[in-house]
Amino acid sequence: MVLVAATVTASSPAWGAAHARITGTGSSWAASALNRWVADVQRQGLQADYTPTGSSTGRRDFAALASDFAVSDLPFQGLDPLTGVNDTSQGRPFAYLPIVAGGTSFPYQIRVNGTLVRDLRLSGQTLAGIFTNQITNWNDPAITADNGGRVLPSLDILPVVHSEGSGATWHFTRYLARQFPAEWGAYTGRTPAATSYFGPVGGRMTARNGSDGVMNAVTAASANGAIGYNEYSYALAANYPVANVQNAAGSFVAPTADNVTTALTHAMIDINRASPTYLVANLDNVYIAPERDAYPLSSYSYVILPTGTNAQDARMNTAKRQTLAEFLAYGLCAGQTGLGAVGYARLPANLVRAGFEQIRTLQAADPDVDLTNASSCDGNGPTTAGVPVDGDNQTAPYQGSVALQVAGGTAVQLRQLDPAAPGGHPAQATDPTGHRHAWVFTGELTGISVADTRPDQPGWTLTGQAADFVAGGTTVSSVHLGWTPALVAAASDAEGTPVAGPAVAPRMQVPASSGLAGSGATLAGAPAGSGLGTQTVSAAMVLWIPDTAPRGTYTSTLTLTLISP
Repeated sequence: MVLVAATVTASSPAWGAAHARITGTGSSWAASALNRWVADVQRQGLQADYTPTGSSTGRRDFAALASDFAVSDLPFQGLDPLTGVNDTSQGRPFAYLPIVAGGTSFPYQIRVNGTLVRDLRLSGQTLAGIFTNQITNWNDPAITADNGGRVLPSLDILPVVHSEGSGATWHFTRYLARQFPAEWGAYTGRTPAATSYFGPVGGRMTARNGSDGVMNAVTAASANGAIGYNEYSYALAANYPVANVQNAAGSFVAPTADNVTTALTHAMIDINRASPTYLVANLDNVYIAPERDAYPLSSYSYVILPTGTNAQDARMNTAKRQTLAEFLAYGLCAGQTGLGAVGYARLPANLVRAGFEQIRTLQAADPDVDLTNASSCDGNGPTTAGVPVDGDNQTAPYQGSVALQVAGGTAVQLRQLDPAAPGGHPAQATDPTGHRHAWVFTGELTGISVADTRPDQPGWTLTGQAADFVAGGTTVSSVHLGWTPALVAAASDAEGTPVAGPAVAPRMQVPASSGLAGSGATLAGAPAGSGLGTQTVSAAMVLWIPDTAPRGTYTSTLTLTLISP
């Protein structure tokens, strides 16, 4: 692995342009991160206020010119046919800027003889049953099955939901609508769909306002049996357990930073710059991410950024835009450091870069905005200044790495083609008489990825070299092994144009070929200026063995080498 780190000095930022206090409202899901950043930049002299009113209220405040910016876990929804509410910006120009990643978790309180259970496991099907009042006791057989046969005490389940228009509600109900449409549709009495307002609220279910309200209800002394849903940071701060949720691989996982990051590699980001939802993620594939460590209810939260000119946006002025630009630049860079400790995950590098492009819309609206301290994660501004991080005085540099990722247990099993089938027993090209033939074996190399988070994108090359095949006392040279590389669909964080390496033929098929015995055949590569994100690669493998070789199981080791400046 190659690490690239910026060298940063612990000096105070130089705020050049005039500033003014800014106010924002919105997501309580993202509030723990936002308020952490507010406190950080106030120590540097920037004045920013953030009130976690809920995503829906945040969007309404922005549309009504009651705030300078909003934070929402979902985009504007347009006209709601059920409520008649028109959820739009009401003509105020804006852009979305992804600001934080995290997981919607399920904090609970189950006490057995006064001791809090801390290892609860729940499948998505069981969660759907609990929050549609179909599963009402913690000794239900479905819960017992999720927990490997462990029977919890007979205790009423007390679901706690959000009463306000909540991004957490929208994320959870969207998951239910996509993954368990029959159950969710039957409960709501309408076509399964995501909603910011949970309902109906019935049975032993209660509704509380805000993430703090939900957390307080779950942890109350009288709430044994309660379970709610919230961004993971709230349970972490309260030292309360959350359910390990079953993913598509069958594993039960927690919403840790690594598990969230793994799942979000499958998010489909809107990369159409002309789209009204540019940079907003479609999470359908996150719910079914195949990795064993992927947390299925992972998502992003977005700043709604005012992009209008003074004539278009009566609330904004140069000083406010200046503060907003530098506040958001801090959040995109130094603010991402240490988020795992408070229940979030870092943004991928490509979304950080896209975020700075969105910040530049403030200058496009007002040329007097100075982006010297808000242009990237490099330089001498707030993104790299020495500020207290996690209670110490260490600087938080923006760094990146490039790493080869090999799925656990990756192996290629080559299977012999039927000698009677076409191509199953071809003549060797090295023998002009055509009397000698080869047995042909084929297989697939999978589970190989390159993850590059370096913002300077120096590029990389992935090569492979095989050792000779051995069975007992017989050796078959690896010059007889070839491959045809291919790129698998890139993850949502991928940028640039990686390319698959050229096909390599076995020597018995092409006499001039060195097969995979050479100094390193290229599996894939990314030229300088590309390759950011995660790219998965594969190769169709082919082995020609002389038909005079004795029977046996021949094995070899394929060494992959990642080369980068």
